[in-house]
Amino acid sequence: MQAYTQTNVIVRLIRLNARVSFRTLGGWAEARGAIVDTGGPVSFIPRSLWENATHQLIGDTDSPLYIAGTSTTGKLAWVIIRVQDDQQASPSLRIKAYLLPDDTQPLVLGFEDVLTDAVLHSDFQNRTAYMEFRP
Repeated sequence: MQAYTQTNVIVRLIRLNARVSFRTLGGWAEARGAIVDTGGPVSFIPRSLWENATHQLIGDTDSPLYIAGTSTTGKLAWVIIRVQDDQQASPSLRIKAYLLPDDTQPLVLGFEDVLTDAVLHSDFQNRTAYMEFRP
């Protein structure tokens, strides 16, 4: 958590992180760190992560995208992931995601198909948060 001040007003900046594994033809890939964007509907996946992952293009047109003020493009696809920690993993989740052309952007999970299938528990004062996936 960071604090941002402008004209003597404090605004707390919170980043929610998760570990994500992608389904590949050989099983599950090693889990990677991701930013959970509770305000963004669709996920963004850098090339090095999606190119070996099982995915199905929804359309073959490159869509213009703006991520943190930077313009890029991406193709919309279905991707199968699971969210995990050191002890357990979520059920498989089929998510919509933009497949990015390079690795200049981080892995970002949008809320659609991730938080819409989970319960987000957040305790700001104790600096904890977790996602609960129900069977």
